[in-house]
Amino acid sequence: YSFSKQGNLNWKTYLGDASKGIHSTAAVDDDFVYIGSYKGTVYKLDKQNGIIVWMRTIGDTVGASPLIDRDTITFSVETNSLNGYLVRLNKKNGDIIWMSPPLGEQAHSSPALDVPSGTLVLGVNNSTIQGFSYSSGRRLWSIGVNGPVKSTPVVDGGIGYVTTWGKELIAFNMDKGIILWKQNLSTKSQVSPVLLKRSKLVFTADNSGMMYAFDQISGKLKWTIAKKMSRNLSSPIVVSDGNEEKILFVCENRTLCLITRFGKIE
Repeated sequence: YSFSKQGNLNWKTYLGDASKGIHSTAAVDDDFVYIGSYKGTVYKLDKQNGIIVWMRTIGDTVGASPLIDRDTITFSVETNSLNGYLVRLNKKNGDIIWMSPPLGEQAHSSPALDVPSGTLVLGVNNSTIQGFSYSSGRRLWSIGVNGPVKSTPVVDGGIGYVTTWGKELIAFNMDKGIILWKQNLSTKSQVSPVLLKRSKLVFTADNSGMMYAFDQISGKLKWTIAKKMSRNLSSPIVVSDGNEEKILFVCENRTLCLITRFGKIE
């Protein structure tokens, strides 16, 4: 579906072979929409009218959201054999540029890119974080962690940050695949962390409802907000309020909260 800012329907398109529904978030550029279905097909649609430009089946399931750049789009792919992989496609025609080696399990995590090192990273359900060459799809490194990684990494300055089902927030070097620091959470998490870059903070939450801010460089805990929800599954975003960075997050049942860099709920 496409809606105007006023909530009026622009268009809707039925994806006939998406019999298991759509779980991924769409990626958009100036003119087109790219999305994957839980039937393993990816689509390019015209953003103005919803007409399908091309479609390509790349696996059994696509549940994660795509990574988009100027000319290509990259998807995490799941298979019925529980051994997923990454696929990078040409945006213009859907041709496959490369397929990565098998991940060893499914990937519900969406990929993230460190541009300077050319390293693509994602979490995998076999308790690993894996890095790949963005140009070739070759696996560069793999880090073992304490539980499946469902969240999408966030990358800044050559450092990646990700949560795990092993009750961890982990910071790692994108180029070498080395853990720089890790901090314990109260329970498992699949909330994708966000960065307040001006304040050098990384914010996340876990399934107990706890919210945390850590120093981006040292990993030192800066503040927490006590349990507000029984289960956090959504991911926060950082918004600008004048010169202040603040966090917008579903922090209570049916409630959006605006949180300052000091941990105060406004």
